Amino acid sequence: MWRDGVRAHVFALTLGFLSSCVTPPAPIPMRAVRDASPTSPAKCLVVFLPGAGDHAEHFTRENFVSAIRERKLSVDLISTDATLGYYLGGSIIERLEQDVLAGTPHYEHTWFIGNSMGGHGSLLYPSRKPGVVTGVLALAPWLGNTLPQEIAKAGGLPSWQPGDGQEFERLFWSWLQRVTVKGEAGPELWLGFGTADRLANADEVLAAVLPPERVFRDEGGLHKWVTWHRLFVQFLEKSTFAEQCRP
Repeated sequence: MWRDGVRAHVFALTLGFLSSCVTPPAPIPMRAVRDASPTSPAKCLVVFLPGAGDHAEHFTRENFVSAIRERKLSVDLISTDATLGYYLGGSIIERLEQDVLAGTPHYEHTWFIGNSMGGHGSLLYPSRKPGVVTGVLALAPWLGNTLPQEIAKAGGLPSWQPGDGQEFERLFWSWLQRVTVKGEAGPELWLGFGTADRLANADEVLAAVLPPERVFRDEGGLHKWVTWHRLFVQFLEKSTFAEQCRP
């Protein structure tokens, strides 16, 4: 779970796509916990990405896995140990591709679901690997340092001009603009966050360009697993995911 040192973590995430001489561990291959569907072959794959300080087991511990299994959906689940070191070292995309997705069967639908840092990662992967991911549920995702404020001041993503800068955040938001405002092909984007979350202002910038039915807000919810679980249940009940993954 996120600790109180939010600014330090966000700063670290920004540096994660630059060179860094000191990085936390990022074992190769990336560890993952796999949970096969009782109905085989499964129609869908879900890849879970954890927040900073969390691990693959949190998705079982916090009842994300059981919420899917209770609905008897045809889904294989992979809970990843996509920890901070992979972001800081710039290897997150490569390790997900080679250690998590490589060798998996063909699925009709592949979803990435993540919270906080993992919410960011769940959006980052399809921005770098188009055509792989059907849909994304980003729960209280980290979306950048100051750029969300810049976009809001410009009047939102429809009027924001990304310019020619090659900074990581600018490229990331430029992709979000293309797949939401400009109609470029991309995954279904779903977003959930608590209204009292410390990242809510930035998340609202993205929410403003998503169809309202794809945005879930938990009134008064904080940056905590209890909030994310409530939002996840809403997603399972109201999104296209359950329909896609029925046996």
